[in-house]
Amino acid sequence: MEKVNYIIVSAKRYLRQDLIHLVSEARAVNRDLILLCWAIRRAIVEKQRPFLRQTIAEMIKDTIKAVIFVHNHPSGDLQPSDADLKMHEQLTEAGNILGIRVLDHIIISRRGHLSFQEAGLIKS
Repeated sequence: MEKVNYIIVSAKRYLRQDLIHLVSEARAVNRDLILLCWAIRRAIVEKQRPFLRQTIAEMIKDTIKAVIFVHNHPSGDLQPSDADLKMHEQLTEAGNILGIRVLDHIIISRRGHLSFQEAGLIKS
């Protein structure tokens, strides 16, 4: 777990305020880990299935072993919504099937960030 925490802390250096304005971005932290970032818009919430397929496609595009999901909350509220938790569960399930470990899911806003791992929302 110590190594995982180090990787997550290292990945957080990529989290910047300007990510809030991105529609999507994938950044390689190292050759085994990718940071998938997306800006939440109403269209994503309304069209969750195509969005999940697109995200899973990004997960398998490279031969990664782990992923950290990052998305914004334009409202500034850092608490995960029911939709956030459901999407996280589905992405984690897909990761398990593909052999890709979900290390964290981070919500960012102008008020800061919330790590699912630090909040105890990541099941080991």
